Amino acid sequence: MIECVEAEIRDRCRTVSVAERCNQPDAPAGAARDDSARARLVRRVNQLYHDLTQDVFDVEHRYRHRVERSFWHDVSRMLGDNDGVVAGRTVVDLACGTGFVTQILAEAMHPQDRLIAIDISPAALDSAARKCRPHRLQQAVADGARLPLADESVDLFAINAALHHMPDPIGVLQEVDRVLKPAGLFALGFEPNLHHFRSPMARVAHGVDRLAWYANPRQNVRRFRAYLGLGGQDASCESDRAVCRMISECLQSEGLIDEPLNPAAILDMVDAHARGAAEHAGFDAVALIEALFPKYELIRLVSSDYLGEAPRRFRPVRSALDAVLRMMLPAHGSLFSMVVRKCVRGEEQAP
Repeated sequence: MIECVEAEIRDRCRTVSVAERCNQPDAPAGAARDDSARARLVRRVNQLYHDLTQDVFDVEHRYRHRVERSFWHDVSRMLGDNDGVVAGRTVVDLACGTGFVTQILAEAMHPQDRLIAIDISPAALDSAARKCRPHRLQQAVADGARLPLADESVDLFAINAALHHMPDPIGVLQEVDRVLKPAGLFALGFEPNLHHFRSPMARVAHGVDRLAWYANPRQNVRRFRAYLGLGGQDASCESDRAVCRMISECLQSEGLIDEPLNPAAILDMVDAHARGAAEHAGFDAVALIEALFPKYELIRLVSSDYLGEAPRRFRPVRSALDAVLRMMLPAHGSLFSMVVRKCVRGEEQAP
């Protein structure tokens, strides 16, 4: 089983390397980008990891997608509010992955609109394109710090649970501001919240997640089989280790690292501003808005997932817990989501 996984991964590593060299678009003049060795390594690790895991991504994130769906349906309805004002809209889903958000946005599009999916993983883009049929979808292999888009050309820019994977999030958000039209919308969904990780809520959420793991019937069967000597390896963990091992080999063959990286180091780079940032995990949503979008109108800002990942399996329970905890600690959910609107020129001076 693992040998088959490794053989498939080797083939994909070779394919990804060629695709990246051939399909990387030229950056617009003046585009911001952090080209430090560390940033290049983080980009490459994320590209390889998400390319190699896209086949199982939707299954592994099915509970997350169930609870995120309502936010993105709300965003798509905001786009629909402009039907009578704007014709031929341009909508961008950055770091689209396998197309979860792309598909939702596609359902709100008209024939004259343009939907662009951008990701550093060619395999993930192929998955997104299959999901969005028969909707017309344009694709680009690029990262957020070098967007192949003209200034003020986008009506809605979407990023879902991906900013924390990017080595230069500030550069990415500056690019968003560059390409967004006046009156355009920027939706950022389900990013790690700095205030949560610096509060006691982080320890509570971690405890709930660990309790859920120990109470998981599948994990208990696996542990019981291991105790009886009948074999208790977790196939998903073995596959993860195989993926990380092959990523390390690819990085060495490309000269990006001298020594092999262990799985923990690779996963820290995948989540560069979450688990990989330790005590500095997450973003301060208000600080981001004040620093990078001071002339934008705040449409929505909400914290969620106060008790971590485990409650996502039971949506009504998660919703009730979030509602109660949000009244007590308004900005301390483990994740935050926001929608802002770029002001029309001169609008920021209005009384």
